[in-house]
Amino acid sequence: MPDRFHLTKVMDYLLLFFFAVFGGAARFCIKPPDKKTLGSAIGSIIVAAFAGFLVFNILIYYDYSKNVQGMGAGIGGLLGHDLLVGFMKLVEKFSSNPGKCISSMFSSFLDVVASKIVKWAKKGGSQDDD
Repeated sequence: MPDRFHLTKVMDYLLLFFFAVFGGAARFCIKPPDKKTLGSAIGSIIVAAFAGFLVFNILIYYDYSKNVQGMGAGIGGLLGHDLLVGFMKLVEKFSSNPGKCISSMFSSFLDVVASKIVKWAKKGGSQDDD
């Protein structure tokens, strides 16, 4: 008879896989690729499962509840493809001109910080303001 602990772990991972694949299937339906083929559907499901698994393990590491872990796996599956595409574009941009890419990201960060400081100062600069 299998150990109850191992059976529980298997069920957790099957549930995770379901949520991640369901998230990927939802993304596939919401924003389908240009070419709807079996290969693109399988690819989308694999990316969704991997992203969901990654999010699930991050949430386990930080000791979140099972409900949050399941929701995270589903959201990871839903957004996995978009995050992968965004990361690939960032790497492509960085590899073509690393200096310009870093400079652009740093200046964007400074613009956000500066706008927050100006907004804070216009409110009177109280520490109680967010």
